Amino acid sequence: MRGSAHYSAPPHSCLTLSCLVVFFFSCAAAMAFPPAPHYTLYGIVRDQVGQRVTAEGAEVVLLRGSAEIGRIVVKEGWPMKTALREIAEIHTGDFRLTPSQNLSISGVTAEQKPHIEAILAKHGLDKENDRSGLRLNALSCVALPTCGLALAESERALPETLEKFEAVLDENGLRHDAISIRITGCPNGCARPYLGEIGFVGKAPNKYALYLGARYDGTRLNRLFSPSTTIDGAVEMLRPIIKRYALERQSGEGFGDFCDRVILPADATFHSVGTPVAA
Repeated sequence: MRGSAHYSAPPHSCLTLSCLVVFFFSCAAAMAFPPAPHYTLYGIVRDQVGQRVTAEGAEVVLLRGSAEIGRIVVKEGWPMKTALREIAEIHTGDFRLTPSQNLSISGVTAEQKPHIEAILAKHGLDKENDRSGLRLNALSCVALPTCGLALAESERALPETLEKFEAVLDENGLRHDAISIRITGCPNGCARPYLGEIGFVGKAPNKYALYLGARYDGTRLNRLFSPSTTIDGAVEMLRPIIKRYALERQSGEGFGDFCDRVILPADATFHSVGTPVAA
């Protein structure tokens, strides 16, 4: 018994003390190492759509997968799958899918380039990357009806959502400004909505939590702007904000940075809209 004069520590207590000593000195040794170097982050959100030459001299043709949602399909006026099949028959490089739902035709040689361009032109896909900055930076998850976890539409809602926002951007001369928009059908966030300058997270049929203020390069999360709204409601809420962004933004300031600096309350968090800011 612990109160007995003959009490002795359990045999495992010495082992536990030894482990703590080893752990302490291991941490001390680790802390003696210099901190990890600073890394410059780039290309986190936006792929370099179009054509470019790699360091090895081979070319890369990056296509926006589907018009909005990253699918490679055949549909009226958009035979992407057919074109890629023809390219695959002559291409000696790689096909690569990117995290931004784009397709990279990589390792294109100088001899292959005109043939690949001709195939894309034949199927009307040579201008595939000539789209608005918003559309080139849009992501969605599959949501309904594919995903059993979805609470709201995502993939099927994205095309119409983009059209509505593009109309507002066109009114303010912002068509070609790179603004990231993400929409998912549930809080699991498979399209990374919490890194979108505009983020929609499904909560119920046609109801979304609206988030604003992420940094375009992915180094800052967004914050809650509205706990529940429809797509149409979000367009109307953001219409004056987009106008202010066009008129009041600082040089080089992205939409997410503007919202974080001007629109969102200082006490807004991921879970709370905070104290409203006076217009």
